Amino acid sequence: MKLVRTATIATLTTLLLSLNLSTPSWAQWGFTHLTMAKEAGQKPDGEDEAEALLKNALVGIEGALVDQLDEPMKLGNRGYALFLLVREDEAEAPLRRALELGGEKAFENTMEDAKIHPLPQDKAFVALVERLWTEVQVAQSDA
Repeated sequence: MKLVRTATIATLTTLLLSLNLSTPSWAQWGFTHLTMAKEAGQKPDGEDEAEALLKNALVGIEGALVDQLDEPMKLGNRGYALFLLVREDEAEAPLRRALELGGEKAFENTMEDAKIHPLPQDKAFVALVERLWTEVQVAQSDA
């Protein structure tokens, strides 16, 4: 079943890429899949579904970033999706950049996103974002 679901997700992703969606559509599609993945992750047997949805969320978010490389909300969502895909090392750079560019608003939005369909790993995500936010604030005050 997982192989069929993965093949279907890959086909859907290829189809969506061929539609040449606008940046706002990609961003919304990515965020929607991110929240759907978190909801699926709350189910006892939802791990495979959550992973597939997170991978699709990442495709949508990265599609949105093509035209807006330094958009804080999209960078934060990319970092969050990477973190939930257990790619924490890759998650730090976009999260840090989102906080540098978006400031306190980006920090608050990221904290609010972590509350949507909470998962056990959100505690570690919040700790990461709080650490990065402190580092960004220190670096900006030293500059």
